[in-house]
Amino acid sequence: MANDMRTIKDRGLIPEGAEVTVNPDLCDIIPEANKREIREWLRRHPEFEAAVWTGDRRPGRTLYSAAAGERFGAESWSATELFRQVYLAACPERKHTVDRRSPGFHARNIWTYEGATLKQIAERAAELP
Repeated sequence: MANDMRTIKDRGLIPEGAEVTVNPDLCDIIPEANKREIREWLRRHPEFEAAVWTGDRRPGRTLYSAAAGERFGAESWSATELFRQVYLAACPERKHTVDRRSPGFHARNIWTYEGATLKQIAERAAELP
């Protein structure tokens, strides 16, 4: 995941200040029942459906969210950690399943920019000269 984010940042594939949106339905490892809970939580808290791409190369600073700053105590986040906070807020009983070290739990499959996941954006870049 870190390499995907580095590729996106280094090549400027998402402009600084662009909006990225979260789509929990894209994550294969989240049970369907939890996806429903997350969608419902996001309906009640629409300020968490999007974040701002910072282009910041420091770890944990990829996304900016003022709403996350108010609720979770920090405004700058890695894409995975911000989604993890949303998941835990929506499904607190699932804490053990959303450890950022869990295999397959990567936000590159959940956050999108202009209809493509961060993973797809990085993969397309890898195919370019």
